[in-house]
Amino acid sequence: MPQSRSRARDCDFSWYPQVMYQLGSFQVQGRPGFLGWALIVLALLVVIATAVFALGLFLLLLPIMIVVAVVQYVLWRWRFRKVTAQRMKEAGIVEGEYRVIEPRRPQ
Repeated sequence: MPQSRSRARDCDFSWYPQVMYQLGSFQVQGRPGFLGWALIVLALLVVIATAVFALGLFLLLLPIMIVVAVVQYVLWRWRFRKVTAQRMKEAGIVEGEYRVIEPRRPQ
């Protein structure tokens, strides 16, 4: 009878390089130069421009969304009242030809 092994023991990672990087205590030496400051300013400008664009888009779309919501609410109520009035006027009888599939037996 063969022995059952777990799949974890079947994996052989002997081909994988056994290199472990040790960061230790990573420290930044000195202050950022011109390129460092330029990248920091550029990143801040991108963040600020994105925030201004998002805020402007929100302030532009907010009144439009409010108007659309109010119009939809008013039209929905008007339509609902119209449909309800039509249903009240119409008879609730459905005409057609019917066939009894399984007649009930009187008890």
